[in-house]
Amino acid sequence: MKRRHFLQSTAVIAGGLIIGCDSNEAPSDGSAMTFEAEALDDGSAYFPQSVASGDPRPDGVILWTRVADPESSEDGAIAIELQVAKDALFTDRVALDGAPSLMVIAEASFDRCVKVRLESLEPGTAYHYRFIYERMGSRLSSRVGRFKTAPDEDADSAVRFAVVSCQDFIGKHYNVYRRLVQEDIDFFVHLGDYVYETTGDASFQAQGAERNVSLSDEAGAIALGGGGEDGYLAARSLDNYRELYKTFRGDPDLQAMHEAAAMVAIWDDHEFSDDAWGANATYFDGAQDEYDPERRQNADRAWFEYMPVDYPGDPDFVYEAGSAPFPDDMRIYRDLTFGRHLHLVMTDLRRYRSDHLIPEDAFPGAIALTQARIEGALDELPEILIPYVDIEAHEAGLYRTLLAEHAETLNLSLEVLTGDMSVSWINDHVTAINEGLEPEAQHPLIDVEALDGLMVGIAYHQLFKSKRYSIIGSRYLVTADPFDILAKVRWIESEGKSEVALGDTQRAWFIDTLTRSDRTWKVWGNEYVFMPHGVDLEPFLLIPPAYKTRFHLSVEDWDGMPNRRQALLKAIGTVDNLVAVTGDIHAFFVGVPSEGEASLVEFVTGAVSSSTYKTLLVNQAESDPDLVAAGVGVLAEQVGQFLTAKQGKANRHLAHQAFDKQGFMTFELDGERFDATLWSIAEEESSRRFEGDDAALDALFERTHFRLEPNDQTLYKEIEGAWRRWNTETMEWE
Repeated sequence: MKRRHFLQSTAVIAGGLIIGCDSNEAPSDGSAMTFEAEALDDGSAYFPQSVASGDPRPDGVILWTRVADPESSEDGAIAIELQVAKDALFTDRVALDGAPSLMVIAEASFDRCVKVRLESLEPGTAYHYRFIYERMGSRLSSRVGRFKTAPDEDADSAVRFAVVSCQDFIGKHYNVYRRLVQEDIDFFVHLGDYVYETTGDASFQAQGAERNVSLSDEAGAIALGGGGEDGYLAARSLDNYRELYKTFRGDPDLQAMHEAAAMVAIWDDHEFSDDAWGANATYFDGAQDEYDPERRQNADRAWFEYMPVDYPGDPDFVYEAGSAPFPDDMRIYRDLTFGRHLHLVMTDLRRYRSDHLIPEDAFPGAIALTQARIEGALDELPEILIPYVDIEAHEAGLYRTLLAEHAETLNLSLEVLTGDMSVSWINDHVTAINEGLEPEAQHPLIDVEALDGLMVGIAYHQLFKSKRYSIIGSRYLVTADPFDILAKVRWIESEGKSEVALGDTQRAWFIDTLTRSDRTWKVWGNEYVFMPHGVDLEPFLLIPPAYKTRFHLSVEDWDGMPNRRQALLKAIGTVDNLVAVTGDIHAFFVGVPSEGEASLVEFVTGAVSSSTYKTLLVNQAESDPDLVAAGVGVLAEQVGQFLTAKQGKANRHLAHQAFDKQGFMTFELDGERFDATLWSIAEEESSRRFEGDDAALDALFERTHFRLEPNDQTLYKEIEGAWRRWNTETMEWE
């Protein structure tokens, strides 16, 4: 038997004459051979992460496993055997390089992971595969995996696939996979957050849960949470990241999903670091530099080892840290076709993206946009601009001196009291100083009306930023109107080079791939939400005055890149039958974002197990004393109704939301229709592994059905047995 090393000479020719076989006579056409079913010992303990397949093509697929033997030498290689067949008993065996099986080497340098790239398979065909470890005279078999190759490019074939994302492990269980595995699908798409890099972040993860993640290499990890009972770790070393994949992939329901169907995967942020951009983390919200290329390389190496991904243009690709400058040392954006009717295009929105527009360490009183910059970019000054002064020059620095004298009481750092500052912010803090002083001892406020010619601009506190080093007002819960002005001015100043999501090369590839595609349906695998999903609280009478405005709930996604989104939608939104499938936000959204005549239909899936969007918003509100005092937690509970409220019509395009559910999506398409089903389940069900029968599990899921027809961007929903269309003007199903 030939032996192949991990991802070296990976192209294995499947099919053809099996050479040197002594079990049965070869068939006359030399294409395959029948074998007796072989009795093998259960070797699943030696394949602790079971098996997986990925990126099915008409003629091939990637197969994956990891072998572990505690009695083998720590740095030694282990030889294992791969068998592929058209039946689960492996009697109808597929030749591998002309032999009935293939020997591959699991090397310690790759954590004993093995990937094999099969070629020359038959299109639209189901195959079974297994790995065998021969040890001390026993032939030990992994569990059997199954995959289906894509239909031939000219095949008029229906395609059925699922979409999942966000599968936190700590205190969570994968009942979603237990239900999904019952569905007959051709493959499933994973949109990222396959692993989570932290061991117990209280902002979204359970602490002290029985089902947990630990990192053996604590010295190689990042200590977070302030230590003590609230302390937790974030992966940094290669061993850390490998341990995450080993832990997550050890779950029996996730294993069963991989055994049942091939996966097409892309990453989001948690495969590296929460809210990541490029090689930068955001744990400390600007309080320290978090650029860490070595950590990024470790995360990428573990992804490469554990994920069954086919690297475009380089089937023999092996990730080596430092082999090329970041981000060009690894490319995972790619496309796959499934017959005449599906072109799946997967993008990478993390590796190439720019920093968030609002610095997390921005000082609330500072000016984000001066009048001169606004005048240089816009035709007229917006009404929301507010006066500012140079705090060191105004009144010979009187107010700078005053605030500096009370810096400790006001919780201010002296280094921020410089340059252009908001008059209203200065006055608010002078007022705070005056409290408790006798009237004759109080300090005068800056009288705007008495001063002529004050400059006006946008201050960071207008963006809802109340403190430095904070995600509120920078990445989450940002006042929409000043943010949109800030984004527009920077877009114009940079001549359209701000708000980077895809990078120049990927963006050109993406647009070209979609516009040139001749498949019926073009499906974009998109990590984070494309459609606007802000709220307009101004029309609601009982909302506190400070909150009666428009908010972007998150500017960590495409809402934080409004001009880039608009430009991209103009470029791709006239492509026929374009659908985006999206993850990241832990909620179900369905809508039709548009820009003039350009539009697409977007389906956003809830999380497999991660805390729902509702829970995240409530936790966020309750973690900030200022938001707690303002009662924002109550507002967070009601975000769902604000998202789809007709008052203000902030989201005309948003036809459906379930921001408090977990689940998955399935899609079935052909040349005549595109059907989508949202499978949603209550969040509390993930706190335990479901032990009932399939029917009882099925009853926990609610199904919501949508439909598209070719060359018509009208969105239909099945309501009481009838298909009704979404009217963006009336925000009604008609």
